[in-house]
Amino acid sequence: MKLKRYILSAICIFFALTISAKQFTVVLDPGHGGKDPGAVGKVGQEKAINLNVALAVGKLITDKYPDVKVVYTRKTDKYVTLQQRPNIANEADGDLFISIHTNASESSKAYGAETFTLGLSKSQANFEVAKRENSVLLLEDGNKETYQGFDPTSPESYIMFEFMQSKYVDQSVEIAYYIQKEFVEIKRLDRGVRQAIFWVLHQVKMPSILVELGFITNPSEEKFLISDEGQKKMANCIFSAFEKYKHEYDKRTITTPQISQTEPKAETENKTETPIKDKKEKKKKETTTKEKNTTKTRENQTETTETTTPTITYKIQVFSSRTLIPKNNSDYRKIANYQPISHFVENGWYKYTCGDSHTYAEAQQKLKEITNFFEDALIVAFEGDKKISLNEAKNKEPKIEPVVEKSTSNIVFKIQVFSSRNIVEKNNYDMRRIQKYKPVTYYTENGWNKYTCGETTSYDKAKETLKEIQTMFKDAVIVAFEGDKKISIQAALEKLKN
Repeated sequence: MKLKRYILSAICIFFALTISAKQFTVVLDPGHGGKDPGAVGKVGQEKAINLNVALAVGKLITDKYPDVKVVYTRKTDKYVTLQQRPNIANEADGDLFISIHTNASESSKAYGAETFTLGLSKSQANFEVAKRENSVLLLEDGNKETYQGFDPTSPESYIMFEFMQSKYVDQSVEIAYYIQKEFVEIKRLDRGVRQAIFWVLHQVKMPSILVELGFITNPSEEKFLISDEGQKKMANCIFSAFEKYKHEYDKRTITTPQISQTEPKAETENKTETPIKDKKEKKKKETTTKEKNTTKTRENQTETTETTTPTITYKIQVFSSRTLIPKNNSDYRKIANYQPISHFVENGWYKYTCGDSHTYAEAQQKLKEITNFFEDALIVAFEGDKKISLNEAKNKEPKIEPVVEKSTSNIVFKIQVFSSRNIVEKNNYDMRRIQKYKPVTYYTENGWNKYTCGETTSYDKAKETLKEIQTMFKDAVIVAFEGDKKISIQAALEKLKN
């Protein structure tokens, strides 16, 4: 009877957990719409292609997965602002955001499909795509206030995203690779998984991607994309990729309650009484064993205390593969100077890394170099052998602020070498390069920490130092201070004369 009650309770718990599980929500975002046609071909318009494909994807999901909630940023030909799109996704508490677009180029020969995730990229081609898609915000009144002064046409404006990190980068890359693989299956040219800064991806609080279905400016690709068959094929690809992603998502997030294998205790009348003498011997033996275990535990605690805490390591993830890559591969040779080269396995992918660092700032410096030949490289963090988020790693990383040394002179000149939104650690690569030009200091202006070195009371000496430093930092400049107050060079020279 007890066993039956036990099993019934376990079943009730299982169904209670199943019912309370959060419904998976996918947000489909057909780009452009209404007064914003997007890219225009000889016959078709981007806004129509995007909408038709998004609606087809949504229907495929709803038909096969009625338990999945599908949310659209638009279901008709209407204008939706760039900020409203992520707002809709975030309000829906989405689990995945798919923005669907159609590409364009000045060259009619450009063709192929690509999928973007959020990230910085030095590629001019990636920037041009991001610039075109972000420029939609210029159609809105009061866009400077809404988008914090962001100018999508200005490369300098993208500096505000320099220290951007997304905790959803791995999941975003995962679905992006699935989509590109599906495009290859239907013989579309694979332009790869890329990184760029799209406002909609930056604002959503979930894994997110932006798909460029193809080039409407290429006559043959436009013909394919405006056709019912072409739109159906592209929708099927995105749906198939969604299925793979959802399958992996379920494996990561759905757990089956474990029913204890402990058998019900036997009834009291079935027990055999232990003799008193045996009880005493047993108690004595248990006491001795307990003392030994206590001693052993103390020894283990001592050993644990002396064990070094796993260090935080940042790595540059350069490429991924479903299979192991031989060491004579050309990609291996490109990163030969960034040892150690290693890989880890995640969601069935071999992810290759290089250039281990123990500070985030140093990892950023290496990333800048490595993106010259792997434009979609990104930083990943490990604590020991365990992969952790970048935010978690940075919180655990000991912060070392540079010592701010003040000059005793009233008027001083300094060489300003670089700026950062965050405090730069003393062992940072750039910080080490200027250590010989002490004192190294910084001041804060308009939210930026501006780093200086080579402090001197002589303007001529400052000019000599500037020439040396510009061999390493070509944008270095001389700045002047009166005490702790920054003043113009002209004002400083005037005061020195007097």
